[in-house]
Amino acid sequence: MAANETTRNHGTRGAGIRTLATVATALAGGCSSAAWALPSEREIPELAARLSVAMPGSTGTPEPVSGVAIEERGSGRAKRTIVMVHGVLSDRRVWRFVAGDLGRDHDLVLVDLPGCGESAKPSPAEVGEGFYSPATLAATVLAALEERFESRGFPDRVTFLGHSLGGTVVLRMLADPALRARHARILSRVDGAVLLAPADIAVEKKYPVFEQIVKLSDIEAEIGEATGILAREVLKATFEGATDPTRMPREEAERLSGILGDSARRHAAQAMLRRAIPFRENEHPDWDAIALVESQYRNVSVPCLLVWGRRDETLPVSMGWKLMGQLPRATLRVIPSATHALAVEHPALVSELTRRFVESRGCEGWAPVAELSGCTPAMAATGSLVGR
Repeated sequence: MAANETTRNHGTRGAGIRTLATVATALAGGCSSAAWALPSEREIPELAARLSVAMPGSTGTPEPVSGVAIEERGSGRAKRTIVMVHGVLSDRRVWRFVAGDLGRDHDLVLVDLPGCGESAKPSPAEVGEGFYSPATLAATVLAALEERFESRGFPDRVTFLGHSLGGTVVLRMLADPALRARHARILSRVDGAVLLAPADIAVEKKYPVFEQIVKLSDIEAEIGEATGILAREVLKATFEGATDPTRMPREEAERLSGILGDSARRHAAQAMLRRAIPFRENEHPDWDAIALVESQYRNVSVPCLLVWGRRDETLPVSMGWKLMGQLPRATLRVIPSATHALAVEHPALVSELTRRFVESRGCEGWAPVAELSGCTPAMAATGSLVGR
């Protein structure tokens, strides 16, 4: 048994070295990280200005509640609280260009999902990968929010703002009958959700980019981090995936490479990706499980604003059209020039659309579908746009 284990370890190590050697070869020939240089967020005027917005009562220090890091911003006296839930391979810092703006009018709660940021990061090998499924993440976050609000007072009204897998988690909160019954104290106060490219689970195959991350071994990550290859590859991918690299801050690449280079956060993210979509052991989708989740979309009784980038190569905009057809009160806004990183690429639009969503009582009077090409956020909201 020991000999077999040694052979497997050497094989894994050899595969990892070969994989990274291939990457290193691709980086050779005079290429360096300078070829994919990105500016600092402090060098991008719009982002720098948004970072400098100060809010009363904001410390930027999260408070752990049952293992979930919760950061509160705002005056603490607003009638509405916006709860922000990030996606996979991320943390609450993704909202840094949006929070200052929205915090002028509302109280904010920024959540680090379990396994992310400053939240607890139990090993999937110890707690089981089901701990990182959308339904369990939803239950864990709701329990932490209720515990926090119990001590400080429940807000009058709550709006959820979720991105990518965070949007999927929010949808589970609003759709799952068991969660709705168990956490009625908070969910009864929710009157809307803004979902930035939320991941739908009804897909027929796994996404290659996610599979590469899922299959990244510890030895590959360790070698990649030690040699700098991991940081350079993430920088290159961030540069090439941006619509306008001059407006994509290098801190986003550094944040992602930091997550991939940290075993606890990486293992949690890999478990989230494996459990995001129900698949059978034979690699085929579990269509019965998918159908059950889809059937529960009809339980989402509050209005939902779906915001998508037309150039999203992570989760295609067609997913937004599908969800719009299944959610009872959904409105779709498409940003033609945007990719998946909406809160980083277009923070002004995200802030303004969220604010107008709240002010209009959940898209009341809005056109069902519209593109934001050549228009202001106000025009996008009211519906005097193309795209029906």
